[in-house]
Amino acid sequence: MDLCLVINTCKSYYSNIDGLIKQLEKLNSYFPKENILIVSGQEDTTSSSYESRIKVEKVEYTGLHLTSAIYICENYHKHSNINYWLLLPDTIIFGDNFFNKVIHYYNHYLHGNEIYSLPLINPNIRPTMDMGFVHTKHILNMTNYLNQIKTYTINRDHLINIKTKLISNEDTILGLLPRVYESSTKFEYVTNNIAPTNFITNHRDELIETVIDDGKKNQVYFVNLDLYKIQRNFNGPSAPIILEL
Repeated sequence: MDLCLVINTCKSYYSNIDGLIKQLEKLNSYFPKENILIVSGQEDTTSSSYESRIKVEKVEYTGLHLTSAIYICENYHKHSNINYWLLLPDTIIFGDNFFNKVIHYYNHYLHGNEIYSLPLINPNIRPTMDMGFVHTKHILNMTNYLNQIKTYTINRDHLINIKTKLISNEDTILGLLPRVYESSTKFEYVTNNIAPTNFITNHRDELIETVIDDGKKNQVYFVNLDLYKIQRNFNGPSAPIILEL
């Protein structure tokens, strides 16, 4: 299988990974561990290791939730057997049927094809949260964008500035128009962009959103994937940015 599930995290959020690995252990029979990768940014040193036979790449730079995309762009040659990457954050919960559903959509849309991008959400419904399947060729086509996002400066003010920019940029990494074009990052694709035409979630009732933790977080359930995503920043680009877990 030429699909890799990529979980994006960072040094200050790394405590999430223990719980995710426990979930992956439970679901191990559905998806090979060699097709799972964890990328952690803002680390003190660069390193490669394994946790429960899952590859972990720690890097010193960050692109916040796009750190994993930057890593793929710079290191795709180390993963020559992989063509497709499912970009996921660390603030997720896998349902029991998640991997079965992922393999279903992989077989239906991607296997044996060359689809540049398959977002998890149709942006006509709501912003994508930059979650989706992307081809290595698409990631390489986004090189100029990712180079602008990448930074080694990790003080709080700079990270807030990047997060604010990424909220305006939302959907861009999937080959879509940014949510707030006027304040988004301007760049040129390496070659002509091939915008996505298929999406996993196409109807509003395929997402269940629940505000939790006394209004501090938004839980988004993907019915078609049996996947939960927890949002801390969900009130638009004008709301105060939250970086803490």
